[in-house]
Amino acid sequence: MDIKIVSSGVDTLIIGFMIDRYRDVVDFEVLKEAKQKAGEKMFNKRGDPVTWFSTDFIIKASGGSGYEWIIRNDDVMVRIAKEARSGNVFPEIYVTFFSQFLWTEGMDGVMSKFIEWLNKWVVIRGTKVSRFDPCIDLAMPFPEIDIKNEVVTRARNKTEFTVPINQYMSGRRDTGYQIGSGDLIARIYDKTYEVVVSQKEWFHDYWIHKEWDGETPVVRCEFQCRRDFLKDMGVDTYEDLKERMADIWLYCTHKWLKICYRGATTNQSRWKVKEFWKVIQNGFSLFGQAWGVLPYKVKKVQYEHLIKQARGVIVSACASLASGHGIHAAIFKTRREINDIVMSEDFRNDVMARIPLVGNMAKPDTHLVDEAIRLGAELIEVEFKDE
Repeated sequence: MDIKIVSSGVDTLIIGFMIDRYRDVVDFEVLKEAKQKAGEKMFNKRGDPVTWFSTDFIIKASGGSGYEWIIRNDDVMVRIAKEARSGNVFPEIYVTFFSQFLWTEGMDGVMSKFIEWLNKWVVIRGTKVSRFDPCIDLAMPFPEIDIKNEVVTRARNKTEFTVPINQYMSGRRDTGYQIGSGDLIARIYDKTYEVVVSQKEWFHDYWIHKEWDGETPVVRCEFQCRRDFLKDMGVDTYEDLKERMADIWLYCTHKWLKICYRGATTNQSRWKVKEFWKVIQNGFSLFGQAWGVLPYKVKKVQYEHLIKQARGVIVSACASLASGHGIHAAIFKTRREINDIVMSEDFRNDVMARIPLVGNMAKPDTHLVDEAIRLGAELIEVEFKDE
């Protein structure tokens, strides 16, 4: 089956902006008047037009979730708190970037344009990423997935709960699958069908620009990543997100979810990954550099285990000195040498080089053998096994 990636990117982005202050509170009289007018039109659910710092919006007749004003257009929805810092609402500006804006301008382009506009009326203190939906579109027939036997998820291995899996159909034809709930959700669906239903035909031009033939169905794999999962992956600010996008994709497609051929054994780690999923897994490079970032809970356990091992080695090294120099001199010397090692440039470089290895994500299959040989091991026998 011929599989071609016709696009990759971010379909939804929600970011909170922390604000030091509003530049001039008098400016908000425009929003107050527009909101009042929208409220006076009892049957106007859509809202009333307002121009805010040279940009046209529709303002809702009421706020929500503590935000005084909610304005939106085809590109963004902006929730605005009445007060900055001293108020009860945090973050003070909460922004949803819509699909077409993101696909047209790209994530960095969208952020650059919005921050340029935002700087006209606020002093920004920082950002907090609330939701991030990365996706890849594949030109291929829609895959038939046995959701009971071919979907392998990390969460399914836990006894306390199972992952919700929803199947969607149009007539007798499968059109999509949703896997997971809460802070991490995967969707695999017929994007060409969804484009027609949602009237997003502008996607056709985008795909054609990426060498789509205009006829082959397009299948989307998308992950909805919310704040708690993102924090677990080390993402708080927008800069964090840019640095970890590839690692998020790696984790989602290698560790959290795989679509496999059901194997002869119950050991799911040995099941062969389906070809279209291999393409999806290998698409991590489309999101930037991968560093081997693991979820915080996994990293914490790994770190604590390694520290215990390191402590044992240090105790042995210090004891070997103490037998000849005394315990106080041995501890002093060991502490000084450990400090010299940790503070050296070579140590920093070695740590950077080791990150992908200990991350256990984007490493070659032979990494353990390579490391053993580097440490002086001898290769005795090689055995080849079919997948």
